[in-house]
Amino acid sequence: MAAEFARNYPEQLRGLLLIDPATFAQQHHFEKADKARVEQDNQMLIKYMPKSMVADYKFLLAQLQSAPEEVLALPNSIPTVILTASVESKKPFVFSETAFGRQIWIALHKALISNPTIQKQHLLNSSGHNIHHEHPQLVVDSIYDLITRQTVQ
Repeated sequence: MAAEFARNYPEQLRGLLLIDPATFAQQHHFEKADKARVEQDNQMLIKYMPKSMVADYKFLLAQLQSAPEEVLALPNSIPTVILTASVESKKPFVFSETAFGRQIWIALHKALISNPTIQKQHLLNSSGHNIHHEHPQLVVDSIYDLITRQTVQ
């Protein structure tokens, strides 16, 4: 959602920190790689999630299915830091945690960058999806970096 806000209202942002973000294109890319596994994962998640969340999850899946297959890069004027978890799980719960799923995840994040001069992706080889819990200082440092860049310019 933050990336969509950035695309629609770039003048309202001075910087953007994305912590292992989902992209609207991810479902298409994951399904191209292993459609059966992704469908199985979705059914499993629906089966085990609280009933109050099922309708919202199905709505999200419909949005992902109708989204463009191409990742839309962020506006090139917004200083951005993307923190990407690149560790494959030893026991993948869902496709995105597999080795191939992680490769796709990393590539999707890289595709968000349109201006490498002010937009950076940090691959975290020691973190899963909960970067903010596993590396809180990195999150703080990334925010500080964005703020510092703004005051220097």
